[in-house]
Amino acid sequence: CFPENETVLKTFRWWQARFNYRQDYPGKVFLALRRHEEDVLALTPGEREEVWQAARSMREAVGSILHPDWWNYMFLGNLDRHVHLHMIPRYATPRTIEGWEFRDHHWGGLHAGQEEPPAEVYAWLLAHLKDAVGKVDMGVFR
Repeated sequence: CFPENETVLKTFRWWQARFNYRQDYPGKVFLALRRHEEDVLALTPGEREEVWQAARSMREAVGSILHPDWWNYMFLGNLDRHVHLHMIPRYATPRTIEGWEFRDHHWGGLHAGQEEPPAEVYAWLLAHLKDAVGKVDMGVFR
């Protein structure tokens, strides 16, 4: 499924929060199920409960640094046949991150690929999100 690497933000009992390598929407993350499963409807009751709690925690962490105006949540599996939840923050107004201006050109519609930040902004996002995740009250996940 998804390889272990520096993009891991938090490991829960059944899920793992990861920083999406494509930051065309700053703060884009996903939650990957830690066991292999291809069908989201086959999740156990514990996995279903934890994914919502983990998603709320990640939403809080991203929100604390980027303040998105809306979120898109998607279980897809078209390319990666493994249950994972995409969490895509959406922005009604431009955001300036370390001198780089981001505009959500698809605000109000479906998300679509757009410009990604330069390497130094990507690094800033990753470092600040790791820090924010450490500050979020993960409740039962500690």
